[in-house]
Amino acid sequence: MRKLSAALRAAGHKVVETREPGGTATGEKIRKVLLDSSTAGLAPLAEMALMFASRAQHIAEVIEPGLAAGSIVLCDRFTDSTEAYQGSGRKLGSRPVLEMHRVLCGNLRPDLTILMDSNPAASLTRPRSRAGRAPSAGALAKRPPGRPQTVR
Repeated sequence: MRKLSAALRAAGHKVVETREPGGTATGEKIRKVLLDSSTAGLAPLAEMALMFASRAQHIAEVIEPGLAAGSIVLCDRFTDSTEAYQGSGRKLGSRPVLEMHRVLCGNLRPDLTILMDSNPAASLTRPRSRAGRAPSAGALAKRPPGRPQTVR
């Protein structure tokens, strides 16, 4: 995302880079809850609700103002990720994810989604090593082993 952002800026575009969950003060607090190993037993609907709470705040504070200012907004993850991780991975299905999106996000949709496919085993170790944590740390590590392949 950083390379794309740099290329767009070099071409003269205003760019806002952001991520989910997170991207706002409230979103970062929600992100900590989701990644905390003590929340590994969080119910699937509760997990999805937290994702959308973060997203709704993110839209209000970052995405909509960025778009209104004429910026290109690059967001690492959005509803497609929620549909994969909570809809498929947590077995909630697409319908509740898309309904929450419609209600809480005003049906805002990206103009373009870029899917980065990776080896499921490698995708589990990358964020943990980047955060300086051992591979077994965090709530995501306590999820069922087949989950990365399910969401892929």
